[in-house]
Amino acid sequence: MTRLPAWSVLFSLMLSCSPETQLSRVQTQLEALFEIPTVEMVFRDVVYHRSNQTALGLFSYDSRETLFRVLVRVQAGFDLSSGNFFVAREANRIIIHLPKPQILMADADDESLHEYFSHGDKIGLKFLQERKTERVEAAKAQALKNGILGEASRQARLRVSEILTALNVEHWDLKIDGVSGAAP
Repeated sequence: MTRLPAWSVLFSLMLSCSPETQLSRVQTQLEALFEIPTVEMVFRDVVYHRSNQTALGLFSYDSRETLFRVLVRVQAGFDLSSGNFFVAREANRIIIHLPKPQILMADADDESLHEYFSHGDKIGLKFLQERKTERVEAAKAQALKNGILGEASRQARLRVSEILTALNVEHWDLKIDGVSGAAP
């Protein structure tokens, strides 16, 4: 008895399925794919802070100085729970509509904080959290400036193409944020 490789069985099943079944498979594959971000940028920020308060301009108190590093991860992709995601069939084409890409997560992991030095009065947790929040917002702004949303769209187009090629779908169109691009 000759055993066929698993990929050949799957391939023959994909070829023999009805258009509705094929459409369902495409939607299932894409839903699984876009539950994760399509692009991530990591920013390393070194922060120097110095403060010195004086009383009556004569006596210095609450003097502090610190230098620390923080890593901020910014992820962008598609939120399919927004309701703007659907897969449809028009004539002999599969149409995939994705919502506008967005920043899904921006965070500085507390474990990424590394203090190089600190001098003077203790730097409190509140102070560090405020600096961390500032760095996260700055990283989000920089990621947007660097084109993270455009890169998320490009990565989505590549991943959709790979999935549809694997599912033997030749005619398709992907619409993201009102811009459409047909399969080659």
